[in-house]
Amino acid sequence: MGNYTEYLSELSPWYLVLLALLLFLWVFPLWRIIGKAGYPPFLSLFAIFPAVGLILLWWLAFAHWPIRRDAPIRREAPVPARSKTSW
Repeated sequence: MGNYTEYLSELSPWYLVLLALLLFLWVFPLWRIIGKAGYPPFLSLFAIFPAVGLILLWWLAFAHWPIRRDAPIRREAPVPARSKTSW
């Protein structure tokens, strides 16, 4: 097995920038979605690992979101009735 430091020194800085960008583009939307669903947003960090990220997406798709259980039913405001005027 080679030296880990030598392996990292061979990587281009652009490769590391691209890797960080791709991780951000994958984790940040999950962070927002999971937070809006009512779960702790840090769970999205598990998506860094591809298999765990796939399991996380399936779980998120079929789980009962806590935010939906506590939220009141939103209904549109009733339209005020027109007053009848006699001319």
